[in-house]
Amino acid sequence: MIMIKRSNLLLFLLLSVAVACGNHSSQDFNEGKSISTPEVNEVDVVTLERTDFANQLMSNGKLKASRRASLAFNTGGVVSALMVSNGSRISSGNIIAELDRSSLKLTLDAAKIALQKAELDLYDVLAGQGFAAKDTLSVPANILAMAKMRSGYTSALNS
Repeated sequence: MIMIKRSNLLLFLLLSVAVACGNHSSQDFNEGKSISTPEVNEVDVVTLERTDFANQLMSNGKLKASRRASLAFNTGGVVSALMVSNGSRISSGNIIAELDRSSLKLTLDAAKIALQKAELDLYDVLAGQGFAAKDTLSVPANILAMAKMRSGYTSALNS
């Protein structure tokens, strides 16, 4: 009987300990403490390849070229062709760009037509003075110079 009482007492103690331990909620147990998961560090991997550098660098200072190059055309106009690209190396005397020649060709054609008209006017002035057409060798120099000025021949020849 003592043995039954002892086993009942032991059973009672075990049950009371089990109940006492089971009463606490997980919120009471973790009060003031937070459980955090470790952060995952993600890494981007990029394959290296030779391209233009697209980032902008801010810097103060002065940049000075070691040599100076000038690009000039004899006449104004629209650039029709570029023979080089950005970053390419060129030598002195190489053709870098060409201008559109269509307007220059039209100007030359107009000047040729004006010269032909001035030539006809010159022969007309000389014929009015009594000289044979297209025979400028027999015309005195002062009369020929005056006829060229009146006809506009000298100006058309310069154009």
